[in-house]
Formats: sequence, structure tokens, C-alpha cells
Amino acid sequence: MINIKTAISTVAAHPKSINSVRSSLNEDFIATCSHDRTVRIWGPDLRPYFTLSGHRRGVWDAAFHPVEKLVVTVAGDGALKGWSLFNGECLWSLGEGFAIMRCQWIYHHQVITGSIDGIVKIWDIRKQTSLSYDKHEGKIWAMDVFKDPARDNKI
Repeated sequence: MINIKTAISTVAAHPKSINSVRSSLNEDFIATCSHDRTVRIWGPDLRPYFTLSGHRRGVWDAAFHPVEKLVVTVAGDGALKGWSLFNGECLWSLGEGFAIMRCQWIYHHQVITGSIDGIVKIWDIRKQTSLSYDKHEGKIWAMDVFKDPARDNKI
């Protein structure tokens, strides 16, 4: 068993609490999502690249696109936002309403989200539409997607 007592690196990332930390599949980017209404994008050495600003409430989660230089974020304002990893520009903003707690890419152009009112949504980024599933009685704090290779990676 490895016993680690000190951090490799520490950085003061946000003035308020951090709600989640995510890394891209290729580990080129790290996102920190904060109650200060921003997302900071970092390099693997914790060198800051961008601060993503535009949410009206604290940011709960982020998900990096598996192929493209794109990250989506969700927040207490109920918005799903897409951001360029080339320049930090907000490319689009969808939704409003109850706080969205979690997000994850499920296909090349679809994102699944879970919100504080128990609603799961699948967003089609190209069409800018969503399908809602109301099967939970409480907040959705966590979720994960399994793509089944036996079914052509369908969820």
C-alpha cells in the first residue's frame, strides 16, 4: 500500500468552494467548477488556461468532449453551456430553470444531465432540443453512463 502524506502540487483555484474537478480523456485539461460561478481550465501542470464566466449561479459540473476541444458546464442557474477549449469562448447556452447538478457526454452531439428536481435530460446539441425523464423523487447528485460494446456502444 502506498501512503502519500503530501500533495504533489497545490494551487488556490477559486475564492469560493469547488464543487467538482474533471479531467479530459487525454489528460491535457483539468476543469475546476466553483460556487464563485466560474470554471477554471488548467493544464496538467496546474497552469491556468482560461476562466469561463457566464453562469448566474454556482457551477456544479463539467464534461470534456471525448474528441473535440469542447467542454460543457452546468450550474445552479439551470443552464447547460458549451465552451471552446481553443479560446474559452461560450459557444451556446441551453435551458433554464432548476439547478443542474451533473453532466456527461453520451454521444458525439448529446449530453445527459441530472438536476436538483430529479429530472434527467438528454440534450441534442445540434438541434438544441432535449428529452426529459422524470423518474426520481429527489435531487440527482451523481450519475454515470455505461456504453455496452455488445450493443454497438449504445447506452
